[in-house]
Amino acid sequence: ERERERDAPAREVRRGPQSRPHPRPATTWSGRAGAVTEATPHYAGRATTRESMTDIALEQLSIFYDGNCPLCLAEIHVLQNNNRRQLLKFINVQEDVGVEEGINCDLALKVIHAKLATGQIIKGPVVFAEAYKRSDLTAMKWLFSFTLFQQLYALFYRFFAKFRHQISKTIGPTMLKLAKFKYPNAE
Repeated sequence: ERERERDAPAREVRRGPQSRPHPRPATTWSGRAGAVTEATPHYAGRATTRESMTDIALEQLSIFYDGNCPLCLAEIHVLQNNNRRQLLKFINVQEDVGVEEGINCDLALKVIHAKLATGQIIKGPVVFAEAYKRSDLTAMKWLFSFTLFQQLYALFYRFFAKFRHQISKTIGPTMLKLAKFKYPNAE
């Protein structure tokens, strides 16, 4: 019998992408002593286009910024150029349009504010995390996906907000020139 099996022509097994066996899910360290959890493979559900990279539909985010701050303008310039899905709207607080949006302009000049399409107002470093989720800046999306990075950024932002005018006078004009050099066709 074994000779027949050996001499018989090999059967061709066709496997398409649907029939490939999935490897065992990767294991990840959860941070607790000795705890290992199963994780989905890094390739599972990989998006093929930039627009389909989000798992959920994101609503539009209106960002209220200080139009007299060169560093703020540099950041807005970069975000405007990376807003292909049109999920970000930019409102200059210096033009007093924030009042009609339900935003206190004096507070918005101290700490960045944004408003979701549902009407929910968010402020502080969370605005940047939400803005990058909606932008085409995949490296920034990736960075802000880490809780530790968000916590460190929140500490940095607290310092930055306190000394924003001094910092912006020092490095703002250079950052704005760099942003305009990199993205000359942004709005």
